Amino acid sequence: MNNYLIVAIIKKGFADIAMAYAKKAGANGGTCVSARGLGKDEAVKFLGITIDPEKDMLMIAADAEHKDAIVAALYENCGIKTKGSGIVLVLPVAEIRGGNF
Repeated sequence: MNNYLIVAIIKKGFADIAMAYAKKAGANGGTCVSARGLGKDEAVKFLGITIDPEKDMLMIAADAEHKDAIVAALYENCGIKTKGSGIVLVLPVAEIRGGNF
C-alpha cells in the first residue's frame, strides 16, 4: 500500500496542537471531527447521568514516505502518556481521489 489514513483520537482541545506536529512531520492537512470516548474507565456517573469524555478525532491522509514520521510525531506529542492522552491508528487506503497529500 502507498496510501494510509492516520487517525488520532485525543482529548478535546488538542487537535490544533496535534495537527501542528503532524504538519512538521510532513502532513499537508487533516480533518478534525468531534467525538465521545466510551472507554471502560472513562464513563463518569454524576447524579445518575453518564457523562462521556469529549474527544477530537484527527484524520490525515498520508503517503508511505511520510506515514511513519507523522505517526511518531503524533504519538510522541499527543499519545497516551501525554496531556493529549491519545491513541494513533493507521489504516491502509486502496485509493484516494482529490486533494494534495
